[in-house]
Amino acid sequence: MQYFPLFADLKGRAVLLVGAGEVATRKADSLLQAGADIRVVARELAPAFLDWQNEGRIQWLAREFQPEHLQDVFLVVSATGDAEVDSQVFKAAQARHLLCNTVDDPQRCSFITPAVIDRSPIQVAISSSGTSPVLIRHWRQRIEALLPQHTGTLANIAGRWRARVQEKLGTVRERRHFWETLFASRFDALVAQGDIAAAEAELARQLDGQAARQGEVVVVHADPDDPGLLTLHALRALQAADLVLYEARVSEPVRQQIRKDAERSCLAPALAPHDQFDGTGSQHVARVATRLRDEARQGKRVVWLRCAPQAPSDDSTCAQILARAHVPLRIIPGVPVSGPDSRSDGSRHRQPAPAATLPIPVSLQAVPTTMSPVRRLRVATPQHLHRLYRRKHRHDTTLRHFQASQNRKI
Repeated sequence: MQYFPLFADLKGRAVLLVGAGEVATRKADSLLQAGADIRVVARELAPAFLDWQNEGRIQWLAREFQPEHLQDVFLVVSATGDAEVDSQVFKAAQARHLLCNTVDDPQRCSFITPAVIDRSPIQVAISSSGTSPVLIRHWRQRIEALLPQHTGTLANIAGRWRARVQEKLGTVRERRHFWETLFASRFDALVAQGDIAAAEAELARQLDGQAARQGEVVVVHADPDDPGLLTLHALRALQAADLVLYEARVSEPVRQQIRKDAERSCLAPALAPHDQFDGTGSQHVARVATRLRDEARQGKRVVWLRCAPQAPSDDSTCAQILARAHVPLRIIPGVPVSGPDSRSDGSRHRQPAPAATLPIPVSLQAVPTTMSPVRRLRVATPQHLHRLYRRKHRHDTTLRHFQASQNRKI
């Protein structure tokens, strides 16, 4: 990251703008909208600057720049188009430890201004670090079309109710779940229609009826190295999680897709010896599933980020433990590697994974599940595989691989 993104409060702060042409006019307009006290140095003023001067919104200090003009200034913007003058302004600002932006000259910038989508008080900024302004304009237009006009009104209402929500809901997790549910409800449609009174009544109704949220577990199978192979469902799960348990092989680019304020925990792989197999998968998977269960019982949305592909019996183990505790479970299949061959562009050949199928033992068939009865009967249970494994004395392969091969034969 070449630049640190931030939003500056310029209300009542002095900003020196060197130049008063067409480009400087656009800069001045944005600075005035932010409430800045603009001081201008320019040989002559464009018509817009003359209007602002007559309205008392800017100060015209001088025609030629002098280092003394930087006295008591918060920010500096140079937009003269004259390389010599811009260099002089930048050097003088650097000597006084002031942030300076030189228009169309990234080498003489200690800060840059991004393209902005304004839905005040919501603002979305996007930047290419000064490398491709045209590309940024392209993406700004696309994001502009995606962001509804009433987004700012939503934020204003949320701001008015924030203190009452904090008083009603004691934890950060409860408040976040409340706001996420609210913004996805008819409250959003009421605001879009301009019916603010009805929208606030809906907010109050949902706040009064807010109940303790039930936790859930989501198992996400993903390529450990390429975040581009994460499915849309996987990304949504990672962004909504309160806690993410991930395996050691998961790379940093994939982990960066997790919501920034979510708890994270790395799981060290530890497979149990064959003689410790208890009919519910490996001890490691059972331990992880038990932790998933305990965390979800606290009302958390827990994600287990796994490296695809994995043995189907692992998901079965997790399903059994969670089903006994009546903890909701979702399994999101990944895009596994279908073979070692590589394409000419260097990427590996991958095919979409089939929907997850979980073997459920007879004792748990009363638990609600999306698996069809026919498929449930066709899939071997872990206990059955264990007996078959011991009967065949297949010591040349691991139990996990044997389970996977048997399920593939069904």
